[in-house]
Amino acid sequence: MDIKSIYENPQVVAIENEILLPGTNKQYANEREFEKLFRERRRLLNQAFEFNDANAKLMRDFNECLRKALTDLYHKTHEYFQTVAEWNDCKNYNVWALLKLGDYPGNYPPLHPVQTERRREIWEIMSVYDDYYVKCGINGGDLAVDVDDKERESLMYFLYLNEEVDNWNERLPRDWSKDMNLLHGFHNLYDHTWFSLYDFLFVREFTQEFEFHIDR
Repeated sequence: MDIKSIYENPQVVAIENEILLPGTNKQYANEREFEKLFRERRRLLNQAFEFNDANAKLMRDFNECLRKALTDLYHKTHEYFQTVAEWNDCKNYNVWALLKLGDYPGNYPPLHPVQTERRREIWEIMSVYDDYYVKCGINGGDLAVDVDDKERESLMYFLYLNEEVDNWNERLPRDWSKDMNLLHGFHNLYDHTWFSLYDFLFVREFTQEFEFHIDR
């Protein structure tokens, strides 16, 4: 089944129609009913995901781009911390970073095979109202550097890859995904956000968000 047909599933369309009704966003924003609509949409789309060679390549490509983006986020956060340390005489300060999907402001993936205004609008609503995603991003909000860090976590620790866990492929077919080395960031998107696999696996660009906190 092609991806366009998957998005045209009558059940998916019915859920999206309810989401897109005038006033629905205001009615459900940050409430459980709004979240239930998106999680049911995600369930239906993930249920239709085909574990074939083409999608295996899609997942590997996404994971590799995500690895590069998270690595860059890690290094930049520590660089910004050092910069703050050089000119700041305060004892309490930190740098906090998040990684988000897409290249803002036009963050809908240009590689996605379904390029419609409806898809862009659904994507934008998820990006704004998914509380976990907004607050924690792809990296789960796990990257903060402050003056109390005596031993800063390594890059591999930040990526959650070690001798015990080198592939975050829970709930995926084991044989199909056994050597993908999927990152913890993939796990966050797949398990904790409203985005389905077919929503985010076409993303190749990412946005970095940084916050600087200085207590005077």
